[in-house]
Formats: sequence, C-alpha cells, structure tokens
Amino acid sequence: MISFITNFLGGVGLLLLGMWLLTEGLRSAAGPNLRNNLHRWSGNNRQSLLTGLLLTVGVQSSSLISAATLGFVNAQLLSLERGIWIIYGSNVGTTLSAWIAALVGVRFNIDGFAFVWIGFGTLLRLWKSKAWAQGLGMAIAGLGCFFLALNTLKNGFSTPDINLVSLSFMRDSSFISMLIGFGAGVVLTVLMQSSTAVSILLLAAVSNQTVSLPFAAAGVIGANIGTTSTIVLASLGATANARRLAAVHVLFNVCSGIIALVLLSPFLWLTAQLASLVNGVTDAALSLALFNTLFNIFGVLIMWPMTRPMINWLQGRWQHLQHTDNYQRLEYLDQHSLIIPTVALKSFYLEIHRLGRDVLNAAQDVLKNVHPQQAKLQQLHQRIELIRHATNLLNQSPLSKDVSEKLPILLRALIHYQMLLEHLQTDLPSFNAQSIPAELNDIYQQINLYVAEIIRLGQQEITTQDLAKITVDWQSLLERYQLLKRKTLQITAEGNLSVASGDQLLRQLETLYIIADRTLRAGERLLATSDPINKAKP
Repeated sequence: MISFITNFLGGVGLLLLGMWLLTEGLRSAAGPNLRNNLHRWSGNNRQSLLTGLLLTVGVQSSSLISAATLGFVNAQLLSLERGIWIIYGSNVGTTLSAWIAALVGVRFNIDGFAFVWIGFGTLLRLWKSKAWAQGLGMAIAGLGCFFLALNTLKNGFSTPDINLVSLSFMRDSSFISMLIGFGAGVVLTVLMQSSTAVSILLLAAVSNQTVSLPFAAAGVIGANIGTTSTIVLASLGATANARRLAAVHVLFNVCSGIIALVLLSPFLWLTAQLASLVNGVTDAALSLALFNTLFNIFGVLIMWPMTRPMINWLQGRWQHLQHTDNYQRLEYLDQHSLIIPTVALKSFYLEIHRLGRDVLNAAQDVLKNVHPQQAKLQQLHQRIELIRHATNLLNQSPLSKDVSEKLPILLRALIHYQMLLEHLQTDLPSFNAQSIPAELNDIYQQINLYVAEIIRLGQQEITTQDLAKITVDWQSLLERYQLLKRKTLQITAEGNLSVASGDQLLRQLETLYIIADRTLRAGERLLATSDPINKAKP
C-alpha cells in the first residue's frame, strides 16, 4: 500500500507539473500571436467555436483560454456572444490530452523517451535567449513530465499490494458506483484545480482495470463540473462581463453534466460502438477519451439553441457594476485582463480613459461654478490606486517590447488625470462671473468656451482629428489666457478692480488653464497608446 501511495502522489505531482510547464511554455512561445489569433479568427459563432477548440489544443489549457477570453471581453476586443462560443470550443479542445494519453501514453512504455524530452526541453530553455524558444523548451519538458507521470500512475495502479477487494465498488457498473465516481471527480478537481489532470488519472486507473469504465466516465463528468470552481472563485469581485462569462461556463458544464449523468448508459453504449469502429476492439482507455469528447460535444449541442436567450438574460445581470456613478470600481481591469499583456494594455487604456472621463465630469462642474463632491473625488483616487496595483501585477510577467514601451506612456496619462484630480480637491475659489468688468468679460467667456470644448473632446475616445482640434483650441485659449492675465493686473493696478476680485479672477484662470493643459497632455498619451483594434466584434 505504501508503494501505491508514493507512486500515486508522485504521479499526480508530476502530472500537474508537466501540465503547468506545457501550458506556460506554449503560452510563452505563442506570445502576442495568441491574442491576435483569438481576435482574428472569431468572426462569427462557428469561427469562435473552432477558435476556442484549436487554441485550447494548441496551448493545452482550457483554463488559460477561458481566462484570456474573459480578458478580451473585458477589453472590448470580443463581444460577450463571441466569448461564449470560444468557451464552448475550449471545453471540447481540452479533451485532446486524454486522447494523447490513451493513444500513446497508455499503450507504450515511453518513460525512457520522456526523460529525453525533459532533458532536451530544459537545455533548449537554458541555451536559447529568445522567448519563443524558451517557451518551446518548457513545453517539451512539460510533455516529458506528462508521460512520465502517466507511466508512474500506471505502475501505481498495478502495484500488487494494493487491496483491490476494498475498492471493488469502483469496478462495478451500479448506479451507486457511478454516483461515487461522479462525486470523486468533483472533489478531486476542486482539490487539484485541473479537470484534465483528473481525467488523466481516471484514464490511467481504467487502463489497469482498477476502476470500471462507468465509474471513470462518471468521474469525468464530475471533473467537468468541478472545474467550474476555478472560474467561479476567479469571478468574485470581477467585472460584470467576467461574471457573465463565468456564469455561462458554469451553466454549460452543469447542464451538460447532469444530462450526461442521467443518460450515462446510452452514452457508454454509443461510445463502445464508435470505439470498436476506430480500434477494432473495445479499449477502455480509448473509450474513456472518446466519451470525454462526445460528452463535451453533446454539451455544445444542447447549449446551442439556448445561447441567445441566455445572453439576453445575462445582459440584465450585474448591471450595478456598470453604473456610471460607481466611481470606485474598475470596469475593464481584473485578474483575467492581466493574463495576456497585450490584452492588459488595452484594458489599461480603457480604464484610464474611463477615469479621465469621470475626472473631466468633475471639471465641468467647476466651469459651472459647482464644487465637485469630495466623496466622489476620493473614490476616483481609490480607483487610481487600484490601477497602479494592477500595473505592479502586470510588471511581474514578461512583457513584450510593445507593451513595455506603451505602458509607461499610459501611466503618464494617469498621472495627468491624478494631478488634475488633486487640483480639483483643493479649495477652489467661489467665483461670480457676473462681477467681471465689461472689458474683461468677452475674453473670459471665450476662454470658458475653449475649455468646455477641450473637455468635451477629452471625454470621448480620442482620435488624431480630436487631438488636432484640442491643440488648436489650446493655442487660442493660451493667447486669451495671457491677454486676460495682463489686463486683469493692469486694471487692478489702476484701481478699477479690487485686489481681492483680481486675485480671485487669476485663481479661476489658473484652474481653467490646468484643466485644459492636463486634458491635452493626457489625450496625447492616450492617442499614442491607442490600439488599432478598438471595437468588440458584434
């Protein structure tokens, strides 16, 4: 029994390590291509389904693709509907690992080759400096650990001193046995945080007849439901679209899982028929891999007609997270947005632009001689701190040249909005424009109009034409600003305006100048970092 426990724990540890190396390595090797392909290939629902399938096959992690999709939806690079179909495809694509294990790992003793792959992959990572080569080395080493783990688990389940009599309930086809298998799949996946690892574990067990095929199939269903715990936990405190996409993931796995569990016997009969056509004989490991794929395809088919009504229903959920008066909460940035740095850059752009829009709303109040609410301004400061915290998290990951160049520029825009916010929080002068002498009033009103127009342009997603218009208005404003300052000082010195009124007017002019100046500078930096892919696909 001790031998079985050591082999089991070692095999599970190697399996999780191998899958992590494989996923992280392929993600690093893909680099920005993962982002570009995820966006480029998702033109309609069928393409999105195929994209989710192919990319999950490529990186061997449905969790990575799901999280990346959440980031894309948050960054408005994908619509919620396209994201849902990518999630569907990802659930089917993740079953490839079971096929690799069934067709290669179970049938052949390749532990010797596994050591070669581990060694070669490690050397490739150490010797090559390019990110894609290092990622490929990690992936090759991970594949070696994957097969070594599978061989370790096979040997563990073949250990003669394991008391199989006490585990006889795992080897029959009773309904109780299937329920236990289902529960075991859920619990193991929650503990291991990987449905693929649990599926491989069950495949190794069924190949040695330690458990029956019905028990293992029920365990696979449980693993698919248990894997939703990861995305549910990740969605807590996330943005509205992240929660909606997480809800779809849960509904997909739970609905298809419950139906498949009820119809498990017909499913296994169909699986046996198809497996015999493919293999000529009924192979338990191959049958389990085939069942896993059929089960997820079945889930897509039953969710297909439900998708549009489900989207309409979800659009009405969590709307409180998107209210424009919710000054404190981030709308585009969460942990999913940071998984792919190029997607994170777009999320930072949207979040900083949203912050600027809210700061400029407060500036508009100043133009109307209305003091902004200090509570809202303080909430905007808290949002700035959240953005800075997300920046620190992103900097812990390797960044591409494009991201490392543009992120500091975006942070400069954030600083300009922060400086404007701090100015708005100071004791601004209460100013009565009607008290301005007639010879100064026309110039003052012109300055006000220019500042109002600059704010209006700064509040929208800025374009090259907008920035050019802001620059022209800024030059006109600057000329009138200097003129009004000279005239104010002149008539104050002549005694035609009290010193207190003159000082108040100059302070008001300074506020207008700062609003326009910070808006222009932030707009320049936002435009320099704007993404050519700006809109979500419909």
